[in-house]
Amino acid sequence: VQHVITSPVEHHAVSHTLEVLARQGWFKLHHVTLDEKGHINLDDLETLLKENPHAVVSLMHANNEIGNLLDIERVG
Repeated sequence: VQHVITSPVEHHAVSHTLEVLARQGWFKLHHVTLDEKGHINLDDLETLLKENPHAVVSLMHANNEIGNLLDIERVG
């Protein structure tokens, strides 16, 4: 894996682990942008995937802090 895509509102157990591994040089970490309500910017995600077609993506389906739900069908 050379690239991992996640979001700024990912669970800390995931985000902290990804940040440490990225600093150690395991992969390049990319953060998808959010809209004004904290939802994933799906256009930005699409751009990141086009630029990094073999990336691993880690996104929460349901955010436990702000209550946002990810549109799994659109992301898939």
